[in-house]
Amino acid sequence: MKKQFLEAGKIVGTHGIRGELRVQSWCETQEAFCKLKTLYFDGGKTAVNVKSSRIHKNIVLVTLDGIDTLEKAEQKIISLNKSNIVYFYYTIYYIPLV
Repeated sequence: MKKQFLEAGKIVGTHGIRGELRVQSWCETQEAFCKLKTLYFDGGKTAVNVKSSRIHKNIVLVTLDGIDTLEKAEQKIISLNKSNIVYFYYTIYYIPLV
């Protein structure tokens, strides 16, 4: 059975005092990750809307609805729905972690 959700990155820490999370993107480009409007935790079980995202050095800074502390998002893997890949068909490649 094919997976509906793909792992797109990992939360590695917080940034500043505005509730931004530092995300290590596993997408080919960080710009493609910044275009995503909905991300998922726990392999697709929990959907979270993206308030804002921007690139900072080699990391993506993301603000998510309902996630304002590192304890709520501690070292979580972020997934995306495969249906969102249609918009980035030629710019995102994923390496399956088996």
